Amino acid sequence: MTDKMGLTDPGRPAPRMTARTAAFFAVLFSALAINWLVQAGLSGSGENRYFYLGCAVFFLAVGTGYLLVWKRARRRPPPSES
Repeated sequence: MTDKMGLTDPGRPAPRMTARTAAFFAVLFSALAINWLVQAGLSGSGENRYFYLGCAVFFLAVGTGYLLVWKRARRRPPPSES
């Protein structure tokens, strides 16, 4: 698999993430963040609520990062196969 991606050449960088993959991960992590927010709202104890809110903030930050990668990948032209 590394030969197909060209990672065995020391000077060649890894291929960039496609817009479709970045969009998938942005939606996935945003949905996980919403799930943790719902869990925080439904939890009864204070300790669990802070844990759930912390997880929601983490997944929201990761989802936002993938959203930014998706926006950058949409603006770039696809790599040439030369």
